[in-house]
Amino acid sequence: HGPTAITEAFDPARNGWSAASPPFAARTEHTATLLANGQVLIAGGRGQYSLVALGERYDPATNAWSQAGELTDARYGHTATLLNDGRTLVVGGYNTTYFASAELYDPSASPVDAWTAAGSMATAARGAPPPRATCW
Repeated sequence: HGPTAITEAFDPARNGWSAASPPFAARTEHTATLLANGQVLIAGGRGQYSLVALGERYDPATNAWSQAGELTDARYGHTATLLNDGRTLVVGGYNTTYFASAELYDPSASPVDAWTAAGSMATAARGAPPPRATCW
């Protein structure tokens, strides 16, 4: 399956799915992280012809996407973890080689300054195999 720009939202009260607004960039093998404010951050992934560096935030209250800056290194197959301070740590992944680098996303920063380097691991790594579907 190739990259898609299809978004569906799960409503636990209805126990069902509904169509949602599409993101700016079609992608696959990205991460989706539920932020503390209820929005969802998607980062990285593979597009139709190239890797996607663009981060995007989905607001389920308004059914709208906004740009969330660009990762320093476009990557896919990485991991993304919400930290206690509200930032998201993106680690590892693949581009033309496996990455040892990590990046931090700060939702309180402007999109231009949202991503910063977070040092590197001792060993390059790719995250868990990409899921077939992303839920939040």
